[in-house]
Amino acid sequence: MADKAYKFFGVKCTVGSVVTLKKLGQTAMLSDQLACDVISGGGAILPAETFDGLGFTKDEINSRHARRTETFLSKLREASLALIALRKDVRERGVSALHPKPGQPANKADSKPAKDYR
Repeated sequence: MADKAYKFFGVKCTVGSVVTLKKLGQTAMLSDQLACDVISGGGAILPAETFDGLGFTKDEINSRHARRTETFLSKLREASLALIALRKDVRERGVSALHPKPGQPANKADSKPAKDYR
């Protein structure tokens, strides 16, 4: 299967010896198996369609000042919840977790509210 686009939203992450992810929204083309390894190993990547669906604006991606808003932080929390759900799914189902069935939402976080660790 061809490589698929994933977008990064965490702290610096090296994928193999080839790709270093360090910018919010940075795209990496990864095989399913490599994406599973990165996700289950703690890397903060989401399928591009999931990341894009969270509605990060160009300004939020490119400007550190725009990242100080509650709107941005809310999107970042949603990304984190989606990653937690995806990581759990990847650990349970492997590569098939990256291919939701038709009509099934892709990597939706649980409906439980997130804990506030501030």
